[in-house]
Amino acid sequence: MITSLAEGDGEIREPVSYESSRRRWDVLHRIEPFTTRLCDAGFDVAGFSRRSAHREWLHIRVCWR
Repeated sequence: MITSLAEGDGEIREPVSYESSRRRWDVLHRIEPFTTRLCDAGFDVAGFSRRSAHREWLHIRVCWR
């Protein structure tokens, strides 16, 4: 399974690209604390990658134990 999330600190609110009247709220995460939470929840982290777009994204590969 792969989970993707925005990388960073804090929270952001920005317009949704396909509908300018709506805004999306994102909580930003860092790789180390997030992978620790995944392991505590019973997942094994198989790896991760980063992608840059309008912000930094984390893609984390996990397996259920």
